[in-house]
Amino acid sequence: MRNIYSSFFWDNSFKKIVFFVVAQMFLSCTGFTQSFFVKGFNEGYKKGYCYEKVNCIAPNPPIAPVPKIGESNDNYQDGYSRGFKTGIDESKDIAAKDGYKTSHAETIDYMSRPSDMQQKIASNAERNFNTGINRAQELYEEGKYADCINLCKIISNMTKLVSYKYYKLISMSYEKLGDWKQSERYSKEGQKFLQRNP
Repeated sequence: MRNIYSSFFWDNSFKKIVFFVVAQMFLSCTGFTQSFFVKGFNEGYKKGYCYEKVNCIAPNPPIAPVPKIGESNDNYQDGYSRGFKTGIDESKDIAAKDGYKTSHAETIDYMSRPSDMQQKIASNAERNFNTGINRAQELYEEGKYADCINLCKIISNMTKLVSYKYYKLISMSYEKLGDWKQSERYSKEGQKFLQRNP
């Protein structure tokens, strides 16, 4: 009979141990999962923190509080409501403390304040213009017609000066490049310039 009792005891002990291990595993798994209240609190906090803000990135929510009396640990809406209120309150506290800070830009009016380079060019405009036009003449003679046109336009833009030679060089360069329309246009401009400035 002793064998029967010992095997019975052994079987019950083994069953108890297995039951105890399974129960511990189940309880440990459920202990680490979030309740509906906590999930609601986390979501509500993020929504409350960013309430009525554009392009807001909510910080990580704080640890959810224990539900108050009347709130349920299994109720998502209770957690959401608490989280939303907490998020709004913390957002207001931070905004009141820091405020919105924007950079202060200094406006620069380039039209009224010319650069140093522009001032140097303007002070020697006529000399610079003549030097540029003479270099453009050299480019024309070297057969670099597009470069001649570009240099003439650049030097005129920088110095705000023109001359008959300016129009003539551009007109002849366009003619060499086969652009008759532009050639004629600058030729006419040159003639007008001569009429205004005899």
